[in-house]
Amino acid sequence: MVMNRIRSSVIVGIAAGVLACGGGRRSFRSLFPPGYDSDSERVTYAYLEGLKAGRIFGDGDRAAAWFRLASEVDSVHAPSWFELSKLTQAKPTQAFVFSARALRLDSTNLAYRKQLGHLLLVLEDYEAARKLFTELTVREPQNPDNYRMLAMLYQQLNQPFAAIATLDGAEERLGRMEGLVDYKLRLLTATKQHGRAVAEAERTIELFPYNADSYLVLAEVYADRGKDSLARMNFERAFALDSTRLDIVVAMNDFYRNTGDVPKFIATTGRIFASREVSLDKKLDFLGELRSKHDFYRANFREVSDLAARLAIMYPDSYNALDVYAESLLGYGNIEEALKLYKGFVASLPDDSLPPIDAFNNIVAIESYSKRADSVVKYTSEALHWFPGRVELYLTKGASLAYMKEYGPAREAYEEAIRHSSGDSTCGVIMGMIGDLYHQQGDVDKAYASYRKALHNNENNPMVLNNYAYFLAEDGHDLPAALSMSSKAIKLKENYPTFIDTYAWVLYKMGNYAEAKRAMQQAIALDGSDSAELAFHYGEILYALKEKYMASVYWNKALERGYDKEVIDERLKLVE
Repeated sequence: MVMNRIRSSVIVGIAAGVLACGGGRRSFRSLFPPGYDSDSERVTYAYLEGLKAGRIFGDGDRAAAWFRLASEVDSVHAPSWFELSKLTQAKPTQAFVFSARALRLDSTNLAYRKQLGHLLLVLEDYEAARKLFTELTVREPQNPDNYRMLAMLYQQLNQPFAAIATLDGAEERLGRMEGLVDYKLRLLTATKQHGRAVAEAERTIELFPYNADSYLVLAEVYADRGKDSLARMNFERAFALDSTRLDIVVAMNDFYRNTGDVPKFIATTGRIFASREVSLDKKLDFLGELRSKHDFYRANFREVSDLAARLAIMYPDSYNALDVYAESLLGYGNIEEALKLYKGFVASLPDDSLPPIDAFNNIVAIESYSKRADSVVKYTSEALHWFPGRVELYLTKGASLAYMKEYGPAREAYEEAIRHSSGDSTCGVIMGMIGDLYHQQGDVDKAYASYRKALHNNENNPMVLNNYAYFLAEDGHDLPAALSMSSKAIKLKENYPTFIDTYAWVLYKMGNYAEAKRAMQQAIALDGSDSAELAFHYGEILYALKEKYMASVYWNKALERGYDKEVIDERLKLVE
């Protein structure tokens, strides 16, 4: 056995060299045992060794070496070329060359012809493959696979009616066969021959009462015709016969979605999600589609969340699956549970595995919302360990700290972001954020200085222009400059309600109430967030125009939306 293995490994190397260099026969005579003196004996020996290596020992390389040796001894030995073609299926172009040679050497061999036809199909030469399988249906008329392949080729050539005719011919010769009938039913459905499809399906059910495909075709035809009760009945029969078939479940899922049967739609979606045949990406896309349909999502929030939970359990190593489930928890208000998921995922990764940056962003956002400054700093710092120099991380850290009124550390984070930023435009944005920070602290001079630096870096930054203008108006400083900047901001970012509000507020501060009212009406109309501040500003403008009743209406709206109660109470006293 040891000698055989050594000899085989030598053959692999020598045979490859012989074929590559075109060496003569003497170079491989020593590879054969004594007594194999003629070429015919050597070919037989090499061929049988190849079969043994491939089919008994599963060694494809060894088998290929023997078949190549056989073909070198006798270049017209068709079986060796045929076997080489089978061993090179992963390289269809090379396999085709070997297969074509085998058929050329033995044109009567039907196995060779079939193999070449299959390779032509892989290489998408459908017309050449069609000619081969047409010949095969003549030469081997009792083989149903030839008709199936020929019908498939007609379908690939966009000739579905020829495909149906081929299957009809097969039925005349061979009788009704389940596999061929199932395929014909599909073609009849695809070509909208519903009447014939129903008749064929019913006839098939009589002959093969446990054929799920026939019930499935009936169900789809009835669904297409709007006969929902018949469709439902046949879907359920198909499913009862084979509940493991994904195509049946998918078809039922589409039907229940289209007919508005939400419980069964959710149930079949669960079955699809439980299947390993469907990729995680497709499941996430499906889930994203359900969540994007807001009315459906609101009405079936719990069921959709359960689907998300199923994916998180099924794919514990996928951050995307976990993220979708965590978002569902956030929708329920289970903030701490979502946070635990994100933190657990990051902690569970191997030390050398790069965590997703989104996980850190979500952790920081939740901790910031919960006003846990230490945790914000901890996880932002950990993220920066993995993603050093990422400007957005410093900005996230700065914004989170600013939200918690940790102004000094926030400013340090922004300044670090500037050090890592790549251009004046980014620096301008960050300087504007530092200006906002100074204004929150009440340091007006430093705030204005930061805004001027920001605009020096990028004079067309709409956010900086807007914020600078608004704070100037609030402070009553340089209102003409504020109006100019605000006007420029709303031109740079059209139909943005916050910027239009600033413009209206500057006009109000300048005493131009009528124009301020027109601008604020536009801002209110565009606002989709029910802003308390916009409602309060509009109330102020209306009061200045002596429209006291409407002013009280908008002040009350501002109160409902969360505006400071003491301020609103003081304003409402003015209109009592």
